[in-house]
Amino acid sequence: MKSFKIKKNLILPLISFVAVGVMYLLYFALHDFYPFGGRSIAWCDLEQQYVPLLMELRGIILNGGSLLLGHGGAGMNLLGVFLFFVSSPLSLLSLLVSNNQMIYFINILSVIKLAMCGASASFYFEKLFRNLPKSFNILLSIMYSFSGYAMMYYQNNMWLDMMILFPLLLWSMFRICHSGKWGIYTILLSLAMFMNFYISYMLVIFILIAFGIMLFYCCQKKQRGKVAVKFIAADICSALITAIVWLPSMKQFTSSGRGESSLLLFQSGSFFEDAADKIALIMCTSVIVAAIALMIIYRKNFMHGKSAFFGVMTLVTLVGAFISPANKIWHTGSYQAYPLRYGFIIVLLGLSVCAIIMSDSEKKSYTIKRKPVIICVASLMVFITMSAIGICYSKSFNSYVNSLWVRGKDIAEAVIFGIVSAAVYFILLLSYKKRHINQKLMTVLMSVVILGESFMSFSIYFGNIRMDAMERFQQTADLSGKIDDSEYYRVKSMKRYFYSNMLEGLGFNSIGHYTSLTDRDFLFTAKQLGYSAYWLDISSNGGTLITDAFLNNKYLIGVSNDMNELYEPYNIDDIFKIYKNTVVSDGAVISQTSPEKMYDFNSTERMKSTDFIAQWLYGANENIVQTIEPYSYSNLTYSEENGKKSFEISNIGENSFINYSQYVNGEQELYFDLFSNYTTSLTEPYFEAVSIYVNGKLVEENYPNKRTSGIIDLGTFENQYVSVKISVHKDFSVDSYGLYMLDTEKAIDCIDSAQTAKITLDGNKIRITADIEEGGYVYIPFAYNNGYSAELNGEKAEISEVLGSFMAVKLESGQNELVLTFIPNGLLVGAIIGVVGIALFVLLIFNKRIHVSYKVAGVVGRAVMVLSLAAIAFIYIISSAVWIILQFVC
Repeated sequence: MKSFKIKKNLILPLISFVAVGVMYLLYFALHDFYPFGGRSIAWCDLEQQYVPLLMELRGIILNGGSLLLGHGGAGMNLLGVFLFFVSSPLSLLSLLVSNNQMIYFINILSVIKLAMCGASASFYFEKLFRNLPKSFNILLSIMYSFSGYAMMYYQNNMWLDMMILFPLLLWSMFRICHSGKWGIYTILLSLAMFMNFYISYMLVIFILIAFGIMLFYCCQKKQRGKVAVKFIAADICSALITAIVWLPSMKQFTSSGRGESSLLLFQSGSFFEDAADKIALIMCTSVIVAAIALMIIYRKNFMHGKSAFFGVMTLVTLVGAFISPANKIWHTGSYQAYPLRYGFIIVLLGLSVCAIIMSDSEKKSYTIKRKPVIICVASLMVFITMSAIGICYSKSFNSYVNSLWVRGKDIAEAVIFGIVSAAVYFILLLSYKKRHINQKLMTVLMSVVILGESFMSFSIYFGNIRMDAMERFQQTADLSGKIDDSEYYRVKSMKRYFYSNMLEGLGFNSIGHYTSLTDRDFLFTAKQLGYSAYWLDISSNGGTLITDAFLNNKYLIGVSNDMNELYEPYNIDDIFKIYKNTVVSDGAVISQTSPEKMYDFNSTERMKSTDFIAQWLYGANENIVQTIEPYSYSNLTYSEENGKKSFEISNIGENSFINYSQYVNGEQELYFDLFSNYTTSLTEPYFEAVSIYVNGKLVEENYPNKRTSGIIDLGTFENQYVSVKISVHKDFSVDSYGLYMLDTEKAIDCIDSAQTAKITLDGNKIRITADIEEGGYVYIPFAYNNGYSAELNGEKAEISEVLGSFMAVKLESGQNELVLTFIPNGLLVGAIIGVVGIALFVLLIFNKRIHVSYKVAGVVGRAVMVLSLAAIAFIYIISSAVWIILQFVC
């Protein structure tokens, strides 16, 4: 009998799962998406971050490797990255496909997740709204799966996992209130933390606000204390169980570039920032607007019980979304895009208000009236006409897929379409509420609106994505397995041909990496060494022969090589060709220079970092970098003060140039640099300041920029005159500027003569072996992290942080075997706390003899409700006050 009941409870979720899946596949077919065509839904973060990290996870599981020590970011901490992106059990489905099919597999994975959103929402509606007709249950579940959150944020595929979990989590909260059973809530909250600790932070904020309100409206006064105690016990157990996730992740977040930028981003912008994008997201599920309007009309029905809870929480979350300081608190203090990352919470709450309105609790008969039916049908015809026009012209609604922001006419059109849709929903809901139309007609009419609204949204936010991702991905994926080298090496790209995470996704070691957890110190060090980087995105292009040698950049990816003669062809059969760097170090460099002298570069000029490494690490006897002075300025005024080099155009509208002419004696590599700021800004004031011409040929246009902000290699020259013309497009002032020559013969000599130690990776261990006559220091080209411990010949050794964010360890004369073991900070402590949490959970769940006095329980109940009010006050009132103060102070 129990088995039959379980099966019966799963019928509606199963129908919703199938309905959502079929609708998405139908829309895929109409827009030529795989498996019906050759298009992938991957773009933006889905292509840049999620797919490569899914590939990296697959490679680690199938081929061996470490879930702690990554291939990218010069060996960065990978734990938090995986817990942020791919820790969902559904990620394991990637094992079923090859890497070169991952760009298409993501279509199928996304449909599975979105269909599961429908199933979980259906389960939620069935459990919480017993009087909701089954057909309405399915319609609301479809709306949830086709909400603006799904349409606009599916590129962050891991956030769909939280869409799946949230309806179940909210149901489990009511379960505590109604039955006192808290085990499932604990498990679901813990699962959310394991699947995505970042969005779980937003769930915690929601729970802080919601549970006190839920106690007040949904619990009998005598039961509030008892329920509150169980709620607190569940939260404590979940916090302890998931310490293995949030403790190391929090430590990693504080050392990332995001931690550095949060305060500046919090105080920036307007008080009602990014309202257009939030409106566009809400308007994709415009029935919410209609439901709120009806909630106001029938406000007496929302004054108590579950209805009051949903009414209050819908308004609280919705209003908070449009108050920028409060919204940023929901987002850990800042965001660069996706300004409503907890939007699925608002959507489900709004749909819950719809469910209350659509629930048939009174069981009265319907009096079908001709006039309301005509009005409903007429409004539907208006909607169908507008939908048809909108779908026909949906290609022009492309500001979002081009910029991640809804801009210009697109927001006006989204609002107009949303208002019309909301008006139709309002008429239908009101007519149904007044019993002028019956359930069957309501189901048919709403189904038509949902089909039109969902297809319109799909056409805009899926259908308009560019089609260049598939070709770029396949060309990059073809590089897999093309390098046969058993030694440790890294791969870099000559230019930004593909996204930074692709090299590590293919299993190559690289300094490139782009996620929200990119290490701040290594990001700035990469900039200092002359590699391209902006925001939290470190690319592998840029640098010099010396920095490439130190970092073990042994292989290079490019479409051709007509610049650097020291790169010899390795595999040049495909579009992306592989070249071998002939002057790279054979492992980690050993030097007599002590770490105290190598802590930093002591200069903001980036080419001086190359000279610094050459002299102090490789033992070059003299400067190998020479600065070339310009012979003239055309329509420019140059000045220098306190290290700042400033260029000002004299007459706006006339061409401005910095002119160089230099005889190259011997073989030299020419480099050009223009750089200033160590920040995580998306753009810099000096971006696109110049274009570079060498011997009349354009080498780099609008430099620096997001794609290319590192040092530019202008090529190898020998015994000849070289003319370099810098076309200046705007005034700029920078710390690091110049045209430089690097003596390649001296560079090769010092690199070849340097002592090195062999590097071997073994899971989360870096093994370094060397046999040296005289003791010294081995400089390890891996990003420094406090999670490392070192043993030299079986004895504990000290690790020094050097060169901005690398490591050095003192070696002994003779045979040395150095082992660096990486365990992320907080992981072991978190694991111990987690075991305690599991034990406590089991103890409390199965021990029925533990009781709390009525008086204590009452205090806890009141404390939980006060905590909810305090959370609202802090997030909405105090944060707004702080924001206003910062506008005057900063």
